[in-house]
Amino acid sequence: MKALIKRILRKVYYILKYGNGYCLPFIQAEKSMDAKNPRLNDLYAENQRKKCVKAGFTSDKLIWYDFAKYGKTDYISDRDHFSFMEMVDKAHYFIANDKLVCERFLSPFTKVVPTLGILYKGRFWNISGNLEIDTTEDFIREMKNGGVFYIKPNQGGSATGIGRMYCKEGQFFWNDKSIDSINEYIRSMGYECELLVQRQFQQTGFSHDVNPGTLNTVRVVTMMSPHTGKPFVAWALHRFGRIGSYVDNVSKSGLSCPVDLETGCMRYATIYPYDGVLRKVDRHPDSGIQLAGVKIPQWEKVVDTCLGLAEKLPFMPLCGWDIVVSGEDVYMQELNYNPDIRGSQAHAPLLLNKEIKEFYNYYKEKYS
Repeated sequence: MKALIKRILRKVYYILKYGNGYCLPFIQAEKSMDAKNPRLNDLYAENQRKKCVKAGFTSDKLIWYDFAKYGKTDYISDRDHFSFMEMVDKAHYFIANDKLVCERFLSPFTKVVPTLGILYKGRFWNISGNLEIDTTEDFIREMKNGGVFYIKPNQGGSATGIGRMYCKEGQFFWNDKSIDSINEYIRSMGYECELLVQRQFQQTGFSHDVNPGTLNTVRVVTMMSPHTGKPFVAWALHRFGRIGSYVDNVSKSGLSCPVDLETGCMRYATIYPYDGVLRKVDRHPDSGIQLAGVKIPQWEKVVDTCLGLAEKLPFMPLCGWDIVVSGEDVYMQELNYNPDIRGSQAHAPLLLNKEIKEFYNYYKEKYS
């Protein structure tokens, strides 16, 4: 009885502090804001942050969103993102959350970035049928011969746990940190979760040239219209890594470029506001290559690929596709359920789009 009363009092406290629509993931996200954006308290008064949170937004959106130009009700709030929008694909989330399941499920319909094997319980397991890399010893030998591999958890997101493993001049490395004993290092891996092993993808063309050190992807979000039953592209972003990083994720210092859906042209690039200032630039800060106004190569093919894949998953009405454009080819890298909304809404609120608002209202009524 005391435990129940304690939970009720805690919930009342959170409602009073964070506003109606109590949502624990939203509260947890807000609690992490000071670590992610150390200058929030310097830039905004406590009352400003509280008002933002009570409206349903983590307080970093004071930096990301233009609340002076648009009303808060024009945006999909973080509280909505963590609550009812989380439920849209929940019944089948494992198709996206398990990267290997996703790859095998969708590979009959499109080109995918292939997985060679897994590191599980301290050894390499061949799951691709490639007999040249069949054992742990084969895997080590391939690195000695110049093979570079990306290793990532089979589940999870935001580039957490991703590493690059390779050998240079007889020394093995994990993200440029030397490994004393490669055999012992591998024997220590894959106990908390299985780790996918993929050969470093040799991307070519514009997306590669902007930042050759990372695999640079296009995030395309599709929604299934509840009225027509047809998928449409809701928003898209092209992401680019930076020098010194191994991934293109914005949370890992990458750039995010909102895309004009009609033309396929990037509008600009945003840089993660670690110092509390959201910068929008026209060129990649490291390579100097123009981004603003440049059309994504194979844009029409990217759109057709994503809409075609969305039709294969009518039971997942909200999908975030990570697409690799390489030369004239288009590959699916990953599928994300309930994809992040921040990057797109940094350009403009999503609910100004009629189709997105109809989708939003339908599922808000269904799950709220």
